[in-house]
Amino acid sequence: MAISHWPARWDALRRACHDRKATGRWAEGAAKPPRFEIAPPATDREVNRIERKLGCAIPSSLRKVFLEYSAATRIEWALPEETVRPEPFRQIWSGECRWDLASLPELLDTYRSWLEIFPEPTDFWDGPWQNKFPVLEVGNGDMLAIDLGEQQAVVYLSHEGDDSVHGYWLGRDFEDYVDRLSQLGCVGSEDWQLKPFVSGSRSLLETDGANARHWREWFGLRLASDA
Repeated sequence: MAISHWPARWDALRRACHDRKATGRWAEGAAKPPRFEIAPPATDREVNRIERKLGCAIPSSLRKVFLEYSAATRIEWALPEETVRPEPFRQIWSGECRWDLASLPELLDTYRSWLEIFPEPTDFWDGPWQNKFPVLEVGNGDMLAIDLGEQQAVVYLSHEGDDSVHGYWLGRDFEDYVDRLSQLGCVGSEDWQLKPFVSGSRSLLETDGANARHWREWFGLRLASDA
């Protein structure tokens, strides 16, 4: 089961961050250590209360993570400014893995506001942005969301027309997305930080490719699967 591997992955990430002298992410975290905040699981009552606020059901894989692992997780790190990265990873400067049950109503409002800005259907907006459930607002204003179709894949949604990873699947569902991200040290959610680890719109985050292995070796992320 994917969730059972996460605590060991967080421990490996802590060690890599320490060796790389990483700090917290965002301006207020620059003078602090990386953030590893993992709340207890949510109760059925708490999840049901948020669903009533939303007026819809939470996708099953996300609901499972809330109930079986954590209602809110916030992992953030940033490399020192002077760090020289190998060329494929030149734009990777930070990492994060975040979700929060309590934030879902606000995220849904933000998602709906983006849809309202573009009332006329286009190939860009009438495709990847439609029929989604938001799970994260990225630092650059983009979003990660779960497709509400049969697959429930986690999808990257660009708001600026940059289609480098727009509409790309990052995980088969939310649990698979977090599992893949944890194997990459929770690299940042911006499209340019994810780009080295996707090769096509349905590739998902690639955890066994040459870039993934190179990144873990350089970053010092030692996972059991790499032993």
